[in-house]
Amino acid sequence: CTDEYRKELAYPLLTPVNGDLSGFPPTIVQCGGSEVLVDDIRKLAEKLQKDNHEHVQVVYDEYPEMVHVFHRFFHRPEADAAFSRLAKFVAELKQPS
Repeated sequence: CTDEYRKELAYPLLTPVNGDLSGFPPTIVQCGGSEVLVDDIRKLAEKLQKDNHEHVQVVYDEYPEMVHVFHRFFHRPEADAAFSRLAKFVAELKQPS
């Protein structure tokens, strides 16, 4: 990486994990365990949790051996499980407190 590239990556609008994520709404983060960006996705989920001090629900689901955009593999049970989890997450948000 060049120094200029590193500076760009530090910019929060380009790399949200480098910014203030407080005030985010309830968030679900899903990724595959073989996703090329899995480490960055984990950091993002951790940062969301930290910046919101557990006042906001942050759910992190990692599906072992799944790859980027695994949700599109409709024939895979992991994709079905992920969509079911998303639907449950949204349904719970819609319920009155």
